[in-house]
Amino acid sequence: CVERNLMGKKRGQSPDDLMVSRHCMIISENCYSWQLLLEYNILNFNQVFLFRSYFPQDKYSNIANYNQLNKIIDCMDTGKTVILHNLDSIYESLYDMLNQRYQTRPSGIYIYVFIV
Repeated sequence: CVERNLMGKKRGQSPDDLMVSRHCMIISENCYSWQLLLEYNILNFNQVFLFRSYFPQDKYSNIANYNQLNKIIDCMDTGKTVILHNLDSIYESLYDMLNQRYQTRPSGIYIYVFIV
């Protein structure tokens, strides 16, 4: 299912068209679940991996959350697949994106990302 989701086809012929696939969330008790997806060639190292920081300065820092959100936005802008691992502190900020609540404007497609 994960592989089919990641291999989704584009709608239409224009490069501005959206992907048909949904955002995929894998919930696992294993802390190495993302590594299994690499081993089975479902993911590769061309994709962007973002992990929770365990440094004491980052644990309660809004700056760390802001940096992670900016990386996610950059990936969305460039069409890169991004894998988030244990980023509990920013999932709530991505609510509209995960539910595909995009807004179409004459200048492009937008999504609201809130820093909570």
